Amino acid sequence: MPDPLLARRPFDGSCSLCFQAALMSLPARRESAGRRSVVGMSTSWRVRMRRRDRASAVVSGVATAVYAFVGRWNPFEDDPDPIFRTLSRPMLVMALLAFGSAVLAASGQEKTPVVRTAWLPPLLVAWVALSGIWAIQPRLAHARASELVLLLLVLLTVVICVWSGRSSDFFQGLFVGVLLLGSILALFGLLALGGGRLAVLGGGPNTLGRHLGTLLMGLVYLALRSKRKTYRVWAGVFAPIVGLLVLATGSRGAIVASLLAGMVLVVKLRPSARTALVAITVVGVAVFLIWSYAPASTASVVDVYDDRIVDRTFENLYLSQRDVLFTSGLECARTSGLIGLGTTSFASMSRWPYPHNVFLEVGCEAGVAGLVVLVLTIGTAGVAIFRSSRPSSMLLSSWFILALVGAQVSGDIVDNRAMFVYATLLLAIGQPHGEFHQSTF
Repeated sequence: MPDPLLARRPFDGSCSLCFQAALMSLPARRESAGRRSVVGMSTSWRVRMRRRDRASAVVSGVATAVYAFVGRWNPFEDDPDPIFRTLSRPMLVMALLAFGSAVLAASGQEKTPVVRTAWLPPLLVAWVALSGIWAIQPRLAHARASELVLLLLVLLTVVICVWSGRSSDFFQGLFVGVLLLGSILALFGLLALGGGRLAVLGGGPNTLGRHLGTLLMGLVYLALRSKRKTYRVWAGVFAPIVGLLVLATGSRGAIVASLLAGMVLVVKLRPSARTALVAITVVGVAVFLIWSYAPASTASVVDVYDDRIVDRTFENLYLSQRDVLFTSGLECARTSGLIGLGTTSFASMSRWPYPHNVFLEVGCEAGVAGLVVLVLTIGTAGVAIFRSSRPSSMLLSSWFILALVGAQVSGDIVDNRAMFVYATLLLAIGQPHGEFHQSTF
């Protein structure tokens, strides 16, 4: 039966219905507003977390670059403990900063699968460090193992950044770090020109030559592939200056490695005819200005080149005792067996600290097992270089080739730590299904 009140007073009834409907809609409106507030707060929180994770990955990349570039100098040389006497404080700080930033960047990200071959370099370094247990001189081996543990920590940093989907941010931080540290070394090199072979910041001429070669590859990449015209021009201006500094180090290994890496980079990038012509013009003008307005500096570079390349290499066949070192390294590797003689075993059996060849060092200290892992690492990295199609991966490939060639004639595993960093990143992102995007530079 209809309500008589509503029947007699339709206007009031309609108002009552409207009032009831309004009252019923209030909770829904309040609930909807609450949901929008929660969603907005959640979205804002996610944006902040993403910015924090990206910044952490970039910081991790910069710290990794600093770790790879700093010399093995430290303030603990007078400490009676051989671990602190050998361990470099800058390397320790940068390794811990890189690892901590990578862990922070991975805390709020959806994880992506890592290519299994990316674990080969960390596995090799861990095996060489573990070989200190059966080394000939355990106390000396423990000091070297501390450096290898730091290197292992940095390699795990690379894997964590790729696993968290922040490989692009990590690489951009690494690129910025290489440019900044390389530019600082180049500045010191310019100030030291005229005093013979260049060697600054606790590193020898060979180490400095490789670092400057790495900077040179970055400048070539910017000159040919940068999205900004300003970067391309300035990179083309500074590239010949850095190239002259590489010659001024007198490091034959660094010069050859830079040439090979540069050829691979240019071939892989495949610049257009117009880009190549502009780059050649800028480089030519820069070389002409340097030769005209800095005759003393160019004369110093020419003197080092004549002494190290022309006279000693081609005329006198001077090998810096590398033939003797390689012979001793082969003899040590032949007697190493399956698991090796332990880290620093070469230094215990000869009067040199290492054979200046990464294959001989690994074969002597880590045995056949270590050599197999090293060959697999370089072989899979070569496949990744051949299959890479992204410009940033090509730059990383040139860095790895430069470090690999340099590791055949100079330094030990720790000196050539950049090679293992580049190999890990290249194996993790160089595959077609790897998570890596083009750099924004």
